[in-house]
Amino acid sequence: MGAAETTERIGPHLFKATTQFKWTASSKSVELSESRSLISGPGGVNGDFHGQIENSEDQGLEVVRVGGTVYARNRYGKFRQRHRDRGMAEREREEIFAALRSYDALFQGRLTLTSGGATTYQRRAAYRYGITLAKEEHRGSESTPNPPLPLPKGGMDPSTIRRSTFWEGRQPKSVKGEVTVDQKTGVVLHARLEGRLVVPAGRGNPEADLQLALECGLSNVGVNPAVQPPRDFLPDVDKPLGIAAALDRFGIRRGGPDGGTEEDEEER
Repeated sequence: MGAAETTERIGPHLFKATTQFKWTASSKSVELSESRSLISGPGGVNGDFHGQIENSEDQGLEVVRVGGTVYARNRYGKFRQRHRDRGMAEREREEIFAALRSYDALFQGRLTLTSGGATTYQRRAAYRYGITLAKEEHRGSESTPNPPLPLPKGGMDPSTIRRSTFWEGRQPKSVKGEVTVDQKTGVVLHARLEGRLVVPAGRGNPEADLQLALECGLSNVGVNPAVQPPRDFLPDVDKPLGIAAALDRFGIRRGGPDGGTEEDEEER
């Protein structure tokens, strides 16, 4: 269930998720932690929200929508108003909220549930389910196969090759955890998962092992967070700043060689 549908079903809430990654290959290991938060106000699909995602490598983004106006920035940048949003805010809202869905996709749709009976979560009636890894023959499949992947003339770059090798060759080995689902709405209230995948050696890369832990949950259900726009933000711009700055540097009027104004250029 996505962020928009969750808000429609359960009302305003706070979503938080933390993910821990640990890659091991050739006796070397790399660890990464990631945190996500999404404050959803009343109004359902069209309501206000404030989403944020960041990781231990100092990467991240932040997006705010208040009264239909969108503001966005990278982790250490300044907010910029986004009049020509074109659905960016909604896409980022879904991506931030999709921690559990992404986990399921990594494990090839093979997460299986075992009923744990009725329970409560933050005073809400709920059902608890245990999660394990289904056998490979139960792997979810696409109803319509994807078209062949188009490749550049010079072949894929090394980074893309590594990503492709991982996605095509990943082999889920184990998953354990539990998920708590709201009885009234079917919304996932809390989930905790630990899993392991292996990628066999190939294309010049050694065998790699990925351990992946996720915990996510909802709180403050029904509480209006009163999302506010950022105090300081840059105005939206009609053209990329880099291009405009280059024109200014060489004394070229932005309206073009015919002497037109910026408004004329925009109309063209």
